[in-house]
Amino acid sequence: MKRSVWLSLVTTGLILFSSNIFAAKCDGNWSNIGDIGETVDLGGGVSFTVWRAAGTISSANSPFNAAGHCGGYIVTFPDGTSKLSYACARKDAGGNIAIDAGGMERGDSRGTWGTILGETLGGSGTWAPMFANGNVTLGEWEGECTK
Repeated sequence: MKRSVWLSLVTTGLILFSSNIFAAKCDGNWSNIGDIGETVDLGGGVSFTVWRAAGTISSANSPFNAAGHCGGYIVTFPDGTSKLSYACARKDAGGNIAIDAGGMERGDSRGTWGTILGETLGGSGTWAPMFANGNVTLGEWEGECTK
């Protein structure tokens, strides 16, 4: 029994240690072109928007270069602040799929992201929109990548 506990502790330590060794700073850009969006005015200055977009993500210092689709919702409050939640599924040139999800809290200028499936990238970090024109939005992202 003592040996199996010791072995479990050593194995867990090695896994945690090795995942920290391979973590590296990464960053890049993303773009979305909205192709669906529906807003419901709930009254009292509150609205609920469901959206979908096609888009890309790119990086010069990580393998996260892919295209696909994103979707999510935005709740807008009477004071003009919003809460956003999203998920994106993208495929790279080699056919590898990556899925990330995240959101942005009321009053924040940067949101958070984290991979929930990543054949070519794992990690988490922050993102921010840089420019929007109609249904096109461009932004930046950064974080710690683990693959």
